[in-house]
Amino acid sequence: MFKDNAGVDIIDRKEIEGSLFEIVEDVMKFVMLYSKVAYRFTGKPQRENIYEYPFDAVREAVINSVMHKYYFEHGHNNILRFLPDRIRIENFWQKPSHFVLGKTVFRRNHLIADLFSKIHFGEKMGTGFERIREICKKENAPFPEIEFNENYFYVTFRQSEEYLNILSRGEKYEVTKLNERQKIVFDHLKKTGRVTTKEYIELTKTTRRTAIRDLNDLVSKKILHVAGGMAGKQRYYVLM
Repeated sequence: MFKDNAGVDIIDRKEIEGSLFEIVEDVMKFVMLYSKVAYRFTGKPQRENIYEYPFDAVREAVINSVMHKYYFEHGHNNILRFLPDRIRIENFWQKPSHFVLGKTVFRRNHLIADLFSKIHFGEKMGTGFERIREICKKENAPFPEIEFNENYFYVTFRQSEEYLNILSRGEKYEVTKLNERQKIVFDHLKKTGRVTTKEYIELTKTTRRTAIRDLNDLVSKKILHVAGGMAGKQRYYVLM
């Protein structure tokens, strides 16, 4: 999880081990923990949640990443990079000869593919990217960018167009209920997605006591939730 788009400033990291099923589930827990959500107010008692990424499509890509990893190479792990405006999955795979994306059906690990198919984690016939396409179309999210060379395969998810549209129209939060200090920090949060108490003080030129009171108010309004602050990590707040 990175603070910057260049992928230099790390907010959090997690090395996931276990069975292949546990790996898929734990990766998705990490994605869902840090994914932001916008709210559409429909006039009904319950607002509609619009997430920045199509979780089912990301899950399908994670399954494909696990299913097609070249496991004889021990020097490289599959990597999911969560950046402010995208999720990028990196896979070491060794490109098969005569491979054509979208046309060639290829199963590197037959046992894994068979097992995943039996428990409905994936299909053996190489239809993973078609399912991703259908999910993205249904959720009005862009189809992920796909890049590959002889040794690496990359899948990059961009934020949902619907999520960005709602955010740009200000439908996510009732900004009128924020005080002037909170509005300043809210503009900062829309760009960065996170803020520390120290940053709040610097942005608003206020006292620590007032900053903490304002931040607690934003948490109670379900605009922010607390992250970090464990195992020596700096406490910070991220958008819900």
